[in-house]
Order: sequence, then C-alpha cells, then structure tokens
Amino acid sequence: MSSKDIKQQNEMPEILKEGIRRNRIFSTYLFIGPGGSGKLEAATNLAKAVNCLGENNKPCGICLSCNKINSQVHPDVFFVEPKDGVSSIGIDQIREVISRANLKPYEGKSKVFIINNANSMNIQASNAFLKTLEEPPENTIFILISPSKELLLSTIVSRCHMIRFFTGEAIKMKAKGKDAGVYPDREALKENLEFLISFFRDIFLYKIIKNEKSLFHRDKLGKIKDKAAQLTQGELDYLIKKLITLRSYIDYNVNPRIIMDVLANEIKRKAGSSYKETNARNSTGKAAGSR
Repeated sequence: MSSKDIKQQNEMPEILKEGIRRNRIFSTYLFIGPGGSGKLEAATNLAKAVNCLGENNKPCGICLSCNKINSQVHPDVFFVEPKDGVSSIGIDQIREVISRANLKPYEGKSKVFIINNANSMNIQASNAFLKTLEEPPENTIFILISPSKELLLSTIVSRCHMIRFFTGEAIKMKAKGKDAGVYPDREALKENLEFLISFFRDIFLYKIIKNEKSLFHRDKLGKIKDKAAQLTQGELDYLIKKLITLRSYIDYNVNPRIIMDVLANEIKRKAGSSYKETNARNSTGKAAGSR
C-alpha cells in the first residue's frame, strides 16, 4: 500500500469535516468498516477537533489538548477496548464509562469515549450502554468502532450516526471504477459494494435535480458531476440495481472473486461505453465548431 493510500485512510471523511466546520457534532457515532480503514485514527481526530485549542483548521495537531489526546493522557478523552487476556468488553468497563460520562468535562470542551471493537461488548454491557444512549449526557460524545453494524444490537445502531470506512484498495476501486484486487473478506466486500451503491445513487440524484446539498458524498462532487454527464438515467438505474443484486449474493456464499469480476465487467461495459460516447460527441462538436 502506498503512502498516498495511507494518507487517504488517516484523513477524516468529508462528512465529519463538514460537521466540525458547521459545529454540528452528534452525541453518538458508529464507525464501521474493515481493519486498516482508518476508523480509530478518525475517531481520535474527531476527539482532537472538538477539544482543540487552535483557532482554525481543527484539529491543529500541535496544541496542548491535541498532544495530550495523541498520548492518550487527556482527562476527558477515554479509549475503551477489551482488556488484556479478555475477548469482550464487560459490564464493569461500561459501568465505568457511564459513571465518567455523567461528570462534567475536566479541562476540555467535551468528554469523548472511543469504544474500539464495540462489537465485543457482551449482552449485559450492551444493554447497560443502551440506556445511556437513550439519554446521552451533555457535552459527551460516544464513538463506537466496529467492522460491521450487524455485530451490534440493532437498538444501539439505531441511536448512532453511522459513518462507513473503506480500505486503501477500496479507495482505489472507487476512484478508478474497476476491479482493484481480490476480496477474500466477505464483510469488506459487502461494505465496499454498499459504498458503490450510495455513490451511484448520488450520481443518479445529481443528474435529476442538480442539488449538491442533497448528496452524501459531497467530497467526491467532481467525480459525481463527471459520471452524471457520462451516464444516462437508465444506465445509472441499471448499475444501482446490479450492485444491489451483487451485494445480496454475498449472503448466499457466492465466491467474492466472481462477484468482483461481474462488477468490473458491468462498470466497464456501462460506464466505459458511455465515457467513449461522451468523448466522441464532444470531439464531433469541437470539430463542427472549428469549421
């Protein structure tokens, strides 16, 4: 993996940056995605951003608060995960989280609890935590990190603002619109397909109403505009339905390589042909205009 891919993973998603800029921070987040997709880094950056002492471009990464969070010694930022030798987050750990959450921030603007591997909470811990999520304390942010939302109680998921993360290979696949490699991890493939579904839905939506504010992936506006110009509504509708079908195949134990091959061929066939047609039309128009 190149340094560029690592940089892309470590940056916060645009939707988080936008929330920080507008001071629209939710009380509970759920970061989902495969290992190596930058979930913990983004959670740490969010904790730094809400408590940053800098004036602009938060998190600044150099103020006293940011440095304390980097060193995991900030009195208002807590990192929670299974203890050494234990495979799950137990009720005692969650009780400690709840107790600390009900206290006022000691020196920061907000208390932040980063619960890594939140999917490992046992049923007693999950139920106890759910009660806190129903009425979260003021000036407190919970960030749950999990490979998949399906590994958590649906009642917990419903109370979280969910943000998806993807691996460096997935980023390359999304950017190029083609097969970037083999996906032995079914859950990672499923998450990547869900990204593509939402991405092509954004393209479809932009093509119809041209409203940038309604898009989920506003950080990819340039690509969305390009694809909206290249693809017809019918082609976009076909691709979205095909992606939804491919995603359903994962639950029926279809070989991930087969799914990726079909996906690559469909995108190449639909998006590729439209791209050539668009260039041909543009070339014809320029030629006609030069006469």
